[in-house]
Amino acid sequence: MNQYLVYFAIGIGLLLVALVVPGLKVLAEAILKLLLEFFVEIFKRKGMFIVWLIKTLAGDHMRVIQHAMQDRDTLDPTEKIRMEAEGYEEEPHEPLSKRLTKHCNALLDDVKRQFKPSGKNAAKAP
Repeated sequence: MNQYLVYFAIGIGLLLVALVVPGLKVLAEAILKLLLEFFVEIFKRKGMFIVWLIKTLAGDHMRVIQHAMQDRDTLDPTEKIRMEAEGYEEEPHEPLSKRLTKHCNALLDDVKRQFKPSGKNAAKAP
């Protein structure tokens, strides 16, 4: 995405330079006028653009959630074949959600152990 922004900035910079050059001034003004009209038309129909944006963002988030829930072998079935061909032992792949749940539970157990009353305070605890 940043690459496109850089290209866009370079294009705008070239248009601004072309505004100074006498022979290219007419061409640059026409291109800037065309871009301005393009943005005006987009904002006239901003409802459709907003629907498209929401649909795209929702689809992307659903894809991320789907990848977090599915097993790695389901997403890339060739990985198991490549790993065996390279001589690696087969490791069971858990979905990201299961691994995160396991780590969160381990952290919660550590916190519970850390704050477990001991010594004189243990007798006072209910």
